[in-house]
Parts: sequence; C-alpha cells; structure tokens
Amino acid sequence: MPEASNPTTLTRFAYVALGMLAAAYLSLGLYTLVFDTEFSYPVDLRLRWIEQGMLIQGQNPQDQTYPEDLLPELIRAQKDVRGSYPPWSYATGFLLAPPIAWPAVRVYFASINIIAMVGLGCWLFLRGEQLGAGWGRAVLASVLAAFPFCVCLSYGQYSIVVLAMIVVCLELLKRDQMTAAGVALGMAAVKPQLAGLFFLVPLIYPFPFQKKFRFVLGAAAYMAIASCAIAWYVSSTPWEMLGGLANESVKFFRLSNNPLIIWAAELFGFSLGSKLLAVFMAGVCAILLFVVRRQQNLLAGFSICAILAMYWSYSRHYDLVLFTIPLTQLLLLWKGEQAKSAAVAFLLLGALLWSPIRIEMSRWPSVELAYAVAGVFALATIVFQERSFSVDLAGSRRTLSQEPVSA
Repeated sequence: MPEASNPTTLTRFAYVALGMLAAAYLSLGLYTLVFDTEFSYPVDLRLRWIEQGMLIQGQNPQDQTYPEDLLPELIRAQKDVRGSYPPWSYATGFLLAPPIAWPAVRVYFASINIIAMVGLGCWLFLRGEQLGAGWGRAVLASVLAAFPFCVCLSYGQYSIVVLAMIVVCLELLKRDQMTAAGVALGMAAVKPQLAGLFFLVPLIYPFPFQKKFRFVLGAAAYMAIASCAIAWYVSSTPWEMLGGLANESVKFFRLSNNPLIIWAAELFGFSLGSKLLAVFMAGVCAILLFVVRRQQNLLAGFSICAILAMYWSYSRHYDLVLFTIPLTQLLLLWKGEQAKSAAVAFLLLGALLWSPIRIEMSRWPSVELAYAVAGVFALATIVFQERSFSVDLAGSRRTLSQEPVSA
C-alpha cells in the first residue's frame, strides 16, 4: 500500500472534531451503563446477569422465565421471556456478566468494554499509521466516533466485546496462529448471528488445509467443550439447548433492524424463512470472499462478513459496531490507494455511524434504507477495489514476464 500524504489542516480539524464526538459518545455510554439514569437502563446486561445467576443454581435459562422480583419496572414486560442463547454463549457469559452483586457487575462489564475498546483503539491506530505519520489518530477518531458504541454500552450489550474478539481473530490469522484464532472466534460467537459469517474467511482464503483444520479444531473444541459443560450442569444436552434457542428466537425477530428476516418470515414462516435467508446470504458472502481471496487481504474479507452479518440474521442497531471494520478498510483504500469510490463510501457510511441515531429511530424505514444503500455501496467498493488490484497485479506480472532479458 503506497504511503498517503501527511494529513491536511482540514483533515486534522475533522479528526479532532470526531475525536471529541467519540469522547462524548463513549462517556455517555459508560455513564449510563454504570449509573442509573432517567433516560436509559442496561436492560440486556440485566437479563444476561439474571441468566448467569440461574445457571450458577443449576437452572436452564431456556426453561425458566425471568423472576419478576429481579426485573426493574422499566423491563417488567420481559417477565414471560426465556433465555435465547446457545449453550456455549452461557459459558462465555460467566466471563462477561458473572453472577455477582448488580452494582458490581455493571462496573465489571464497563471495565471489560474499556479493555476491549483500548485494544481496538491500538489496532486502529497502528492500521492508520501504515498510511503515514498522523493517520493513526484519524482512523482511531473516525471509528470510535460511531454512535452505536454509545448505544451498545448503554444497553449493556456484548457487541463491542464480540468486535474486539473478531479483530483478535483477524490478527491471529495474519500470524498463522490458527488454533488460537479459532478459539477467539468461538468466543466471539457468544453472539453467533454476528460472528457466524467470519468462519468462512479462513475456510475460503488460500490457507493450507492443515491450517484450516487447526482453525476449525480450535473453534469447535471451545464451543463443544463449553456447550457440554453448561448442558451437563443444568441437566440438559447441547442439542436440546440449541432447540431451545430456535424456539425463543421467533419471539424477537420482528424487533430486528434487518427487514429481510421479517420479509422472509412473512413469506415462508419464521422457521423456514430465517433458514433460507441465512443460507442465501452465507452463499453471497462465500462468493464475494472467493472473488477477493487472491489478494489475501484479510481486512477486506472481514469487511465483507461484517456488512453481510447485519443482513443474514437477526440484528439490532447496537450491532452496527461491526461496521467499523469496513469503515477502516474504506479509509485505508481512500487514502492509501487513492480510490475515489472508497472516499464516497467512507463518507456515506461514516455519516450514518456518526449521527446520534437512537435505537427507536434506527427502525424507521428511511434509516434502514440509508444503511442498506451505504452498506451495498461499501461492499461493492471493497470487492471492486480488491478485484481491480488483483487484476492490476496479475497484469504487471505478465508484463514483467514478457520483457526481454538483457544479455
């Protein structure tokens, strides 16, 4: 990647402004996560905390409704809902929402998210510095200014930790640490609808079979051992708990920010429609990964998966933190490869992510359409640029091979 020119005064002003926005968003998100406010409550963390408390008592959260005395008035409507996570997610959940005192778990979870964001920030800064001095801060500010980070923190969602583990997986794959990469992605599968498509990258990219096997072994071993341990402890089986996940999912799909899953369910019924959508979008993802695999740019492959992860299954506005992966790739293409289409895609996607779109607003048809257009354009730009670079590289090699050799 050629080195970009030093940031201009306008660019510096832009990333300082975005940095201030990031600080405001993250501070607000962390405050509402740790302290009680009148306008927000970490409802998802509360539910995960209740589920982990059930588990420690040997109860299966998929068989139990939430005890009404543990539900604040604000979320009392959840009293008839059961747990809807796969068994391995509950094992990972002990690391994220342990059954300790509620005020303590709020502080603990905030600390976990701060660690995840610091790690993510270091990764972003180093990625940016590949463009040249000064660009690390630009990439860092551009990504962390995404409002979904604030929403994710305020709801007590796992999505930031999932994003961090996906980035860890990416870096481990680059270093050929395949077993560890598999374990990292297995842990990211605490939210399988977000992490699922990323398993396709090492399977489709040109890694040797032995490395693919080690990756799959690492992921499968973690998820299988965690699932068996949890199922045994609550006197169930892993497949019964996976069936419980499917039974509860039908209660939530209409809350999704992905209109495709709602349309598929209306056409074919939720059970068949959700499966057809997942298979179709996974197929699209696999084709696009195959198209860009020759370039072996893992960030491009992960960007494709991050965009399609919002449309292959259930997703909510806080899950859009994954869009920071393609946002980073687009900025690198814009400044590193001087790709004008990447500039447009970056600004379109960035403008949506930087806007304070609350979760209620995110389901407006206009907002869903705007995100779909920006996502498709970003996807097309990344695939086209990677494919073009691969063709240009092949052409250069052919030209070099045809040059006469001097005597």
